[in-house]
Amino acid sequence: MSELELGQRLGKHQIQRLLGRGGMGEVYLATHVVSGGEVAIKVLSAKSARDPVLVERFSNEARAVNRIQHESIVSVLDLDWLPDGRPFIVMEHLDGSSLTKALRGGPLPPPVMARLAGEVLAALDAAHRAGIVHRDLKPDNVHVTSAGRVKILDFGIAKLMGDSTVPALTRSREVLGTPHYMAPEQITGARHVDARTDLYALGVILFEGVTGRPPFHATSIFELFKLHLDAAPPWPRQLQPALSPAYEAVILRALEKDPARRFASAAEMAAALRAASESPAPQPPAPLGVSAQVDPLATTSPDDGQEVTVRDPAPGQATVRRPAGAPPADPSTTPTLARPRRDTIKGH
Repeated sequence: MSELELGQRLGKHQIQRLLGRGGMGEVYLATHVVSGGEVAIKVLSAKSARDPVLVERFSNEARAVNRIQHESIVSVLDLDWLPDGRPFIVMEHLDGSSLTKALRGGPLPPPVMARLAGEVLAALDAAHRAGIVHRDLKPDNVHVTSAGRVKILDFGIAKLMGDSTVPALTRSREVLGTPHYMAPEQITGARHVDARTDLYALGVILFEGVTGRPPFHATSIFELFKLHLDAAPPWPRQLQPALSPAYEAVILRALEKDPARRFASAAEMAAALRAASESPAPQPPAPLGVSAQVDPLATTSPDDGQEVTVRDPAPGQATVRRPAGAPPADPSTTPTLARPRRDTIKGH
């Protein structure tokens, strides 16, 4: 049996209860036997522990987080192994919930989303300066504490650049990530994955955060990949009229197909987002004697994405861009995007 027993001791910690379970293992709440302080313990499942690549990705999370050490990234306190050979990570225990749960009630106010994204960008800036690309940024991996602060989770498939001691963490012709949030270069493998790949994922999160849905929906993973590769995203202000043009421009620039057309760094994107969040949205004209009000379009949050590993995807070639300064697209010409089917090939 791979699950830990309640009351079981792992070093100086005692298991209290199961917090969650995923494809790669379980997470438990535990307490320090002396101080009583709470921690979260993440344990790799017995099945995953038989795969050397998955074991390496699991250990990679602890190495990546300790290399960055930023207040908006969950702290890893220890990495150890069970008697049966499975690794486990001791992490700080977080209250609050994931951004995914926060979005289930619909879009967040643009200023709130800008503040949360600003904290994510500060953490990404620290990671990128440490030579680390997250590669799986998504609402599930953005935790919002009860105090409203951000913590980024799960650096398991992070790319540690410039470190010859870290083995390759991808098998031949694999694509790693979560389809709704993957940049074109991540899908095709045709370009070098770097910091701008994380900025694309944050562009998707920003779009979803202020409109209530991701920019692209499809009935299969490969159709979704093709949209990321070929289709221009809808204009966010068509879905959220309370958004300012400057805020919209930040999102669309982060979602550029060509990495060279995105922000060059997390710091640059953060500065643009700060400036945009201070720019008021234009108010529609009101009838005489009636105060102008904006009634944002309320939408239902999409299903949570699942991380997948896809072998030999069919890469797309064409890139569709909206010319600079062009007027918003006619909504009647905007592609109809079906609600996604939860196709999970491999993941947790």
